[in-house]
Amino acid sequence: MYICPICGLVTKTLHGLMGRHANKHVTQEYPITLYKRDVLIHNGRPPKVCPICHEETHIPKGESEYPQFHRKCYNKYIAGTYNPNYKGGPLTILCAYCDTPFNRYQSQLIGNNNFCSTSCAMKFYAIASNRTEKQLISDQENRRRLPIISNSDKCRNARANAIAKLQRQHKSKIESDFLAVLRGFYGEVIDQYIIDGYTFDAFVPRIRELFEVHGNYWHSSLKSHLTHDKKIKVAEQHGYRVNTIWCDELNMLPTNNWIWHSKIPISEIVVIHDGYTLDVAKIRQLRHDGTRVHVIYTNTQPDFRYAHLAGGFECIDYYYERYNISK
Repeated sequence: MYICPICGLVTKTLHGLMGRHANKHVTQEYPITLYKRDVLIHNGRPPKVCPICHEETHIPKGESEYPQFHRKCYNKYIAGTYNPNYKGGPLTILCAYCDTPFNRYQSQLIGNNNFCSTSCAMKFYAIASNRTEKQLISDQENRRRLPIISNSDKCRNARANAIAKLQRQHKSKIESDFLAVLRGFYGEVIDQYIIDGYTFDAFVPRIRELFEVHGNYWHSSLKSHLTHDKKIKVAEQHGYRVNTIWCDELNMLPTNNWIWHSKIPISEIVVIHDGYTLDVAKIRQLRHDGTRVHVIYTNTQPDFRYAHLAGGFECIDYYYERYNISK
């Protein structure tokens, strides 16, 4: 209920007093803004005072409540000490891990341990004594569940799909060229084919064969070779044949020999260590003659870790002599 402060008329809403009834009391000396102010004060709604300029605020047109600030005051002076919520600016505190001083606002501080960087926070909580009992219980549960989740079919398929998508978007030039040769010869070729969580560079449905293009840098490690052996076994269990060709072979051979050469089993492996050079012309001639020679470059000392890939060999010096490898 609203009561007119001048004549005492009672209306249900403020609008009832501010319509035609207001024209009875409003004059040039007593504008409608002052009348509205008096009506609100008389009915228990006094105006608010802007905390910045300390002057009364006015109800904007179309609004029913007083604003807390004048718009111009809010936009110009709300920052810093003029802000009624100002708490003194940033504080200088010490990192709980490295004791380096850094600045943070009071609203950014969480608990007793605050850190200058994410790295310090990770190092701090990596120490078991700094973790709470709840965190230690959570760690144990996560260690139990992680192998189960990571080895599940859903996780393995999701990981394989992510790798396949990345490989399609970021493909080396030599692999793109090999894929183009496959499509030119066979027609339909599926890029990045997935079998049981393993990705293969190309699949030709017409002949049910898979093709892998290996770079000499990334695929020369023992771990990479063992992974490739697992992929071949999985593919063969599903009735596929896997053909592998290496980048150094693609660079040495003409494009019309690429597919044919990839289907030849590797018969010889040459391991090249630091300080040794290779007679490239000799290797190129062997490949043109149909001998599948794979060259592995490694910075380790001569060893026999790769022997199983070539069916075993007795002495690495034999390869040094046969392929004219000189130190």
